[in-house]
Amino acid sequence: MEEGTHGLMYAGGTIFPEGLGLGSTWNMDLIEEVYSIAAREARAIGAHQLYTLVIEPNRDPRMGRNQEGYSEDPFLCSRIAEAIVAGAQGDDVSAADKVVAGLCHYPGQSQPVSGMERGAMEISERCLREVFLPPWVAGIKKAGALGVMATYPAIDGIPAHGSQYILTKILREELGFEGLVLGEGAGLTTLMNERVVATTKESGALIIKAGVDVGISLEDDIYAVNGGKRTGRHCLHKNNRQGGRPDFENEISSGTVRESVCRSGQGS
Repeated sequence: MEEGTHGLMYAGGTIFPEGLGLGSTWNMDLIEEVYSIAAREARAIGAHQLYTLVIEPNRDPRMGRNQEGYSEDPFLCSRIAEAIVAGAQGDDVSAADKVVAGLCHYPGQSQPVSGMERGAMEISERCLREVFLPPWVAGIKKAGALGVMATYPAIDGIPAHGSQYILTKILREELGFEGLVLGEGAGLTTLMNERVVATTKESGALIIKAGVDVGISLEDDIYAVNGGKRTGRHCLHKNNRQGGRPDFENEISSGTVRESVCRSGQGS
């Protein structure tokens, strides 16, 4: 697994403009091409998933990670989500040049009351469904993304990592998500920070029950719950869909990649 916000984040990987630069091109074909290149390079180094594909709309200009997002407009973010999944994951994730598209940060973190990353969000059901969910509907229900990262904040007082409503009822039951739910870095501790539980073991039990499959950081208590059965099922289901890998050096040195970098920079 690697990050792919604006190209594969790996030594020698191709660097494209940040999200806001790509979003300002309004060029879905170009965005699809960018993430197709990122996917080929990822598979060439043995990575099977690309995350930090931040499809949530930017809402508060104070939030320190707005450069990762593509737009403040839910409609444009939705079209970009479809383009990212088409480029990175395609129609056949088992292809040697495709990866699991890991969309972030579900369902959003860009409208914190404090204006700070990880800050709690107080949003209505209408705001959730009209502003934050459209890109997820597009990326998952329409395009078939197989990766989702849970968000840091508490939403209306409930930490997203421990919310069955967010991670199971909406994500899996309403949107039909069939992939892997990844916890944020130290996401296990969000339930402790909100005083929902006192220990990481209690937190691990709740977040697994809510719908998190695996954490991005080493959090032993996620795996200690239920013998890791749920996590194992989704990981194996994902891995069984994927095959071999292309050659990294050939990928990054190709003329097609260089041309795409130039066009993405000129259009933003």
